[in-house]
Amino acid sequence: LSFVSLLLPQYHFQILNNFWFTSWPILIAIVFMTWLAQQIAIDRLFVATERAALQEMTGKLTKWKKGQDTLLTKIANAVVLLDEKGKIIMCNPAASVIVGQTEKDLLGRSIDQVLEIQSEVVLQTQAESAPPKSLGGKILKSREPFFINNLDIINQDQALMTLDMSVTPIFDQDDQTILQYVLIAEDVTAKHQLEKVRQDFVSIASHELRTPLTSINGYMSLLMTGQLSPDEHKLYLSRVYDSTRRLGRLVKNILNVSRLDQNRQQFK
Repeated sequence: LSFVSLLLPQYHFQILNNFWFTSWPILIAIVFMTWLAQQIAIDRLFVATERAALQEMTGKLTKWKKGQDTLLTKIANAVVLLDEKGKIIMCNPAASVIVGQTEKDLLGRSIDQVLEIQSEVVLQTQAESAPPKSLGGKILKSREPFFINNLDIINQDQALMTLDMSVTPIFDQDDQTILQYVLIAEDVTAKHQLEKVRQDFVSIASHELRTPLTSINGYMSLLMTGQLSPDEHKLYLSRVYDSTRRLGRLVKNILNVSRLDQNRQQFK
């Protein structure tokens, strides 16, 4: 036992030396693998976080695009997007209806190729000495938003229409280069025709009102002289009465038209 107890520390020391000598590469490998596993786990967590953020952003963009597409689809006015050369790169269904062609047929074409202006004078502003030769030329020439009232055009279906149109250029971040143009048009053909009918009606009504008033004034002048016979007096009073009844009917018709127009505006 005493001999074993004397030799045990020496063997124990040799065993420990051999263990550290043979095992230190394994320990280093274990430490490295542990560190590598941690880095992989951190990278996976980062990728998962970035993927979730990207999916959330993609969902928001998709929702926003659907909302914009729905808005452009449902809006009653025509919306057309032109590139810096005046070519159509996007339009909504209302624009296709006004122009008379599908969106696919309109893409890549200029505004002058799809709309024929009836009068170039309406394109002219006070700052311009001469009217532009075309709507497309006016759009490309302008660097400020502008509005055109009662623009008569002929579309691809050869239909005469009246539009109220606004054009707004879109600049780059430096406000130097025009990137696109936004054209918004409202079909006011029915409104324009109604206004013309109203003006014609007012002109006719003014003439029709003048006729009985002239008759009433003439007959009343004769009656006031006191030099008429009883038969003439009775005849002229009858004619004055007929003229006043005719005048009453005209006023009633004017009031009816006024009420119809008021109801139409309230309905709008």
